[in-house]
Order: sequence, then C-alpha cells, then structure tokens
Amino acid sequence: MSTNTEKTTIYTGIVAKVMAILGLDEAGKVQKFFKGEIKSMNRLITKLEANKQTNKINFDEAVSNLQEEVEDATEAIENAYTNIQIERISDNASMKSFGKRYWSRISEAESNLKDINERLSDIKGENKESIKDIDDQITKWKERIAKIN
Repeated sequence: MSTNTEKTTIYTGIVAKVMAILGLDEAGKVQKFFKGEIKSMNRLITKLEANKQTNKINFDEAVSNLQEEVEDATEAIENAYTNIQIERISDNASMKSFGKRYWSRISEAESNLKDINERLSDIKGENKESIKDIDDQITKWKERIAKIN
C-alpha cells in the first residue's frame, strides 16, 4: 500500500475551460507575472525619463546663472584694470603703494573668474555623467523588457 500524501488535482470539463479562458493555467500565470514585471519596468523607465528632464532643467538654470557670473567677473576684471585713481598716484611712493593694491585687485578678479569657470566645467561634467547613468539605466530596463517580452 502506498503512503502517497501528495494531492494532485486535475481539472476537467468546465473548470478546465474556465481556467484556460482566464489564463489560470501555468502558462497563464507565467504570462501574468511577466506582464506585471514589464508594466513595473515601464513605470521605472518613465520615472527615469522624468528625472532626466528635471536634471536638464536644473542644469540649464545652473549654467545660465554661472554664465551671468562669468559676465560679471569679466566686467570686474576690466574694471580692475581701468580703476586708476589719479590722486593715488601723485608721487613715486604713492605709485608704489597703489601698484600693489592695483595688481592685487586684478589678481583677485582673475581668480574669481577662474573659480567660476571651474564650477561651470564641473557642473557640465557632472551633468554628462548623470545623463549617461540615467541613459544606461533606461537601456538596461528596455533590454530586460525585450528579453522577456
């Protein structure tokens, strides 16, 4: 005598037909699983594309602000070169003293412009990396969808 405790149910007749129509057989369950996964991945892709758009808007605004700072800093350099006060260079001693301040202001203005340009370059590099990362993620999800679809 067999002590088989496993219970096997074989659906026949109307139950089998209803299960087939509703896709409740094993193939239907697998298909339903993949359909859910594809839907989930498509939502992730949509979110990633929205993040990419948000990053673009923030990047454009940051670049615009830094370009305005570049213009201001460039103007500050020009002003530093042309800011010579005649009363401060009336004799040799005052010329020597003014010369130190004059070149110090120019160096400071040039350094400020260099810092702004470096920030602009950094932001562009970070944005490029961010876009590449998002694009890589989107590509990965699309490839996975293609494999299971």
